[in-house]
Amino acid sequence: MNRSLPLMITGAFRYCINCNTSRLAATTASTANNKYLNRPPHRRYSVTQIAAPSKMTLPEVFNYVDQNAKAYKELLKEAVAIPSVSCDVKYRDDCVRMVHWTREKLKEVGATTELREVGFQTIDGVQVKLPPVLVGVLGNDSHKKTICIYGHLDVQPALKSDGWATEPFELVERDGKLFGRGSTDDKGPVLGWLNAINAFKGVGAELPVNLKFVFECMEESGSEGLDALLLEHLKPEGFFKTVDYVCISDNYWLGTTKPSMSDLIYLLGQLVDKDGHILIPDMYKDGIGATRLAFNGDKEQILMHRWRYPIPNQTPEEVEELTIGYLNKKWAERGSPNKMKEASERNVLLLPMGAGDDMAHSQNEKLNVRNYIDGVSTHTTCCCCRWAPATTWRTRRTRSSTCATTSTE
Repeated sequence: MNRSLPLMITGAFRYCINCNTSRLAATTASTANNKYLNRPPHRRYSVTQIAAPSKMTLPEVFNYVDQNAKAYKELLKEAVAIPSVSCDVKYRDDCVRMVHWTREKLKEVGATTELREVGFQTIDGVQVKLPPVLVGVLGNDSHKKTICIYGHLDVQPALKSDGWATEPFELVERDGKLFGRGSTDDKGPVLGWLNAINAFKGVGAELPVNLKFVFECMEESGSEGLDALLLEHLKPEGFFKTVDYVCISDNYWLGTTKPSMSDLIYLLGQLVDKDGHILIPDMYKDGIGATRLAFNGDKEQILMHRWRYPIPNQTPEEVEELTIGYLNKKWAERGSPNKMKEASERNVLLLPMGAGDDMAHSQNEKLNVRNYIDGVSTHTTCCCCRWAPATTWRTRRTRSSTCATTSTE
């Protein structure tokens, strides 16, 4: 477990542990600095990025995000208006249109892009072409970390007659919520990254990390064609070679290339029993100097043993071998139709933007305005404090110091 993860993310509260930079979204409307207000959020930029000021601060980026919230909502409105329903062939042209629309937005923030064809699917005996997958790259600085962002552009079917209060493909803001099909799953989260890039550029800052993108338009229909593209093409071509981390910008697991939540819960439940006893065979052998974990005692001692004191004489290599072998055995016993495989062979972070009551696949799907706008700032914070070099960003603290970064390696 990585115990030094520098980000805590809650609904309205943005907090970076390492930076000690925090603010409440509801109380931070900027009045002191309006120089970024109403600057167009996705005007065309040169691929060559502007050099960052020597003491760029995250609050400046946060201010820019807040001041351009209206423009960011308008962008989401454009995206929601495209009915990219992947499960219904009559909307296939709209799925393709959605991919092309997103490609243009990536180009506008300076990314190089390409559309990768992924073949055909059979519907009622007819071969129908799948929407292309959008692949993009922004930055290739060898001194920066590279993050690969995955998201999907397709949505579930929706008709007003199904019980929607408003037209599902017309974004409507009401009571601090943005109602529309795809607002939370997954167009809002995808656009959150474009808006974050825009915010860096808007304050004249260089992006602290390199970014790669994989955006598909068939996730709601099983991600047809994606497996082959990732494993048979992008991976052999070296697309993931320079990638340090993968970020899934969605509320759900990525099709069949990641275990479903029920499978994940099953595997986690096989690791320990109800008393905290590890179920992995040979984990408590005499050679490592322990026959059980020290869970008895007061709560302080329990936490100290969980966080500070490893079992004596254990090596990470031994624990890894025992754990992987045990999980593979349990996975075989599970007999799940899902596949456990990883194209990138990198650490994966699931970074959702929505809330648990967003009704993603139901009527009246919504995304809270607070989640959408603060989600953009969360993305910028991740880029600066989680993945960027420590010398890049300076924050406002009681004691002036540079934002630290940690590694999961």
